[in-house]
Amino acid sequence: MKVTVVFNDLISLQDVSEDLELESLMALLKEEWPSLIELGKDKNFVLANTNLKIAVVPSELKKSLKTLGFSDDELVYLMAVPKTVIPQAPTQQHVRQLPQASQSGQIDLKGLIAAIKVPKKGSSSQKLGQSSSSSGPASKSTADIKAFSKKMWEQLKADPHAIRGFKLTAPSIANAFETYPNDFENFHKEVVIMLEKRDRLVAALKDETSAEAQEYIARQIKIQNIEDQYQYALEHLPEAYIPVKLLHIHVKINGVEVLAMVDSGAQNSIINPRIAKKCNIYEYVDERFFSRANGIGGDSKIIGRIHSCKMQIGSSFITCPFDVLEEQKVEILLGLSFLRPNACIIDLRRNVLVLGDDNEVPFLGEEQYKKEVTRLGHSNPYDHEESQEASASVSAQAPGPSEEVDSAKLAELISMGMDPDKATIALKKYKNDLQRAIDSLFDEPMDQ
Repeated sequence: MKVTVVFNDLISLQDVSEDLELESLMALLKEEWPSLIELGKDKNFVLANTNLKIAVVPSELKKSLKTLGFSDDELVYLMAVPKTVIPQAPTQQHVRQLPQASQSGQIDLKGLIAAIKVPKKGSSSQKLGQSSSSSGPASKSTADIKAFSKKMWEQLKADPHAIRGFKLTAPSIANAFETYPNDFENFHKEVVIMLEKRDRLVAALKDETSAEAQEYIARQIKIQNIEDQYQYALEHLPEAYIPVKLLHIHVKINGVEVLAMVDSGAQNSIINPRIAKKCNIYEYVDERFFSRANGIGGDSKIIGRIHSCKMQIGSSFITCPFDVLEEQKVEILLGLSFLRPNACIIDLRRNVLVLGDDNEVPFLGEEQYKKEVTRLGHSNPYDHEESQEASASVSAQAPGPSEEVDSAKLAELISMGMDPDKATIALKKYKNDLQRAIDSLFDEPMDQ
């Protein structure tokens, strides 16, 4: 029986007996990939594909591959899962794939260099009296490598959405398929190059002082450092993952009450044509100042400029120039062209905008802003964008906003690498049932 195991960018081609126990298969993989030994101290392992979901736990270790459902030419992904996620005796249906970021980010670096070892040449020809192991072009025939490529090619052709799973576990193969979706020979060449590169890395890791080994170690250290920062932020700066609401105030132009956003990062103050017409100032647009505005959000067409617009902010009357931007989501934006001349202070401690004459105007709270948008007939681009993102990521059966989300369960999902918005929606949908939320989120990249 031939079994292909994919772990991160590593691929192992195993030729084993169907009676081989799961425990023995894991022993072969740990000898070929020593980093699994350290990783296994903090993680459980899962072997999975579209047909199999097998947790590597004591209750499963003595079962044969045949009993577990393996077939000849089986292709499975090996994934590392936090031990809190999988109970001691889980059913196969409740084990799902974790995002790749949470696997690679959890490697224990204390024993990293010591763990970077490879078996001596020929030492793995027969293991446990039942199997032989090989790991790349150097030890596999050209026909075997081509059969391996064909297996993956057919799987990707049969299920186009499977590319998402490959992007998590074997990004090199995913990129090759996207580059050559209708050309198997070129896809096969890319797979061979990827396997040869992997073999060179394995050979280089025999010498921990080699350039390739040092590059690999540096990459793992970088991954670990990023993961450490992420975990620290989750614990000490959870507010960093909550969208920051912008600053809005009431403004009157020609007696028409409108909402304006205050942005000290914008050079000029802007207004969109709809609001300019609503306030009866569009006729003052000087089209000689036609140009384009470049910003973080992209390029926008400047229709022209209103040189002098009188506004009432609180009890103060102020004159401000506006650029009129076409297709501008923010209807009125007060930038530095307004803030500097009027010596304004953005006081976030007291949540007010202080004008040069010491007049203070309060910023609107989130709920107050939503009510004012409805009352004044403004468009709310932020709610529109959020609703689009939500509809693109979950089904229309998502629950209403009244459902409370368990913050502890949300934090646990985020710590697994889940998108905070998707995790929140999943918990709402399943009424804080953590396991069902995990199942739905892990199923998403594989089945959607």
